[in-house]
Amino acid sequence: METYASDNRGSYAGADNAALQDIEPTLSNADGLEASGREDGYEITVTSDSDNTFTIRRDAPTGSITYECEERGKAGCPSDGNWGN
Repeated sequence: METYASDNRGSYAGADNAALQDIEPTLSNADGLEASGREDGYEITVTSDSDNTFTIRRDAPTGSITYECEERGKAGCPSDGNWGN
């Protein structure tokens, strides 16, 4: 996602699965991947083989990044739901 923004004057707008696969072709092997970018940030979600959903969100103006998972305490998701720490 950062490479996409670097190539697009710092904007994530238009970043989606296809755009990211153009940058990194192996992402086509990532079943359950959903990427969406906007001018001021992005969200990437992937569903694991064990049906847990993991999400990364970035707010470009503040630079804050959050790492969340859907089912806490399951399939690598910590009990607090924040897998990025």
